[in-house]
Amino acid sequence: MITSKQYHVLCCCLVVLFVSWTWQTTFGLDQSHHHFGVTAYTYYSVDDTNNPDSSISKPHFSSHLSDIRNNGYKALSAEEVFEQLQNHHTSRAGQILLTFEGGYQNFYDQAWPILKDNNYPVTIFIPVDNVGAPDYMDWDTLKDLSKNNNVTLGINGCSYISLINLSENELRDCINRSIGNFQDNMGYRPRYFSVPYGIYDETTLNVLNEYDFDLIFGQHSGIIDLKTEETVLPRFPMTSQFAEPERFRMLAEGGSLNVSNIIPTTPIIENENYPFHIGMTVNTPGIQLDGIQCFLSDHGVVPTETISNQRLRIIIKEPLSAGRHRINCTYYDELYGTYDSWKETPHMRWWGYIIYIRESITNVKRSRSPS
Repeated sequence: MITSKQYHVLCCCLVVLFVSWTWQTTFGLDQSHHHFGVTAYTYYSVDDTNNPDSSISKPHFSSHLSDIRNNGYKALSAEEVFEQLQNHHTSRAGQILLTFEGGYQNFYDQAWPILKDNNYPVTIFIPVDNVGAPDYMDWDTLKDLSKNNNVTLGINGCSYISLINLSENELRDCINRSIGNFQDNMGYRPRYFSVPYGIYDETTLNVLNEYDFDLIFGQHSGIIDLKTEETVLPRFPMTSQFAEPERFRMLAEGGSLNVSNIIPTTPIIENENYPFHIGMTVNTPGIQLDGIQCFLSDHGVVPTETISNQRLRIIIKEPLSAGRHRINCTYYDELYGTYDSWKETPHMRWWGYIIYIRESITNVKRSRSPS
């Protein structure tokens, strides 16, 4: 039998719960709408004097790991990221994934002792044909690493080459050989794939999807949105130019721009008229499209055009040289600019894209490509 006092206490609790739910729903504090996602970082080497541009210093790498602990971030394994993507939901901000690209011996000599001391998970991608070559880890080293539960191994394919330069049959042969050699030596099938240089086309994606990898990673910047339908997941490069501790923290505390319906559908641009457009639909609630700022590598800010309340078009006006170019778009929410508020709503949201120009764009006709 409930007493009158207990009844009033119960009523008060229900009122508090209702007000809390109403506040979160009305003022945007319902975390399921914030697209916190997972911030994935990709490293290449640590204190590598032979490749200083793609390496970071040991003090910077150590500071990144200290920041995880000191700021309450949570380092995930690739398997945990896969599980969250399957569930399309995360319950917290500040989730990160640490990855290393290339399978270099430098990882075992310089990075692994620091990671091991900090007890953080790491995913290492291996170009299988390079295993045991000078400057690369051998199978015995990889087996030693895999004894630690915090280590996940994936593959880059047969060697670190641009996959778009392979024919469809050559690509299948490369992946078949990679999976077979990995399985023969490690005793299990690799579940994770990283696209070398982050460059792929429709044929690359179609072939990769035949192998049912749990996760496929690129090298375009951005935060993994757990509601995404993207096949290739983003990672932020951590090289000498971009490895400052402040940047590491800013990215860890960021959120994603949930983007879909990207045109062109793959980042390969061939003989495109100039200027050309990149179109996308922004699905994150509460985003003002005119507040999104986009940057093109070596060109600075590029203009954007709002097509509808969710459709944005990026305009590339200047001719681009052949090769790889990065586009990064950011949105800063000034409403949530106070200290520690990133745990409720991200300060900065990110979306990135890599475009690859097969030939220089010199045609000055106006593009008619859809956006």
